[in-house]
This record gives sequence, C-alpha cells and structure tokens, in this order.
Amino acid sequence: MKKLEPAEIRRLAAIALWWLCVGIVLSNLLSVLLQNLTEWIMSLV
Repeated sequence: MKKLEPAEIRRLAAIALWWLCVGIVLSNLLSVLLQNLTEWIMSLV
C-alpha cells in the first residue's frame, strides 16, 4: 500500500465527515418519521 499524500488524507477526512453529517441528519429524519407513524397508527387503533 502506497503512502498517502497529506492533501489526499485531508480529502478523505472531508468526505468521511460529510457522510457522517449526512448519516446523522438521515437518522434524525427517520426517527421523527417513525415517531409520527407510530402516533398515527395509535390514533387509528
């Protein structure tokens, strides 16, 4: 495995950070949606 350039390491770190933020946002949205869905189902029952 070749040695990574500092610029390449920074680029990979930026990409990893971006995906981490996207993942956090998506999981928050998903939990809110699930909460709303369960409340809606409870109101039907």
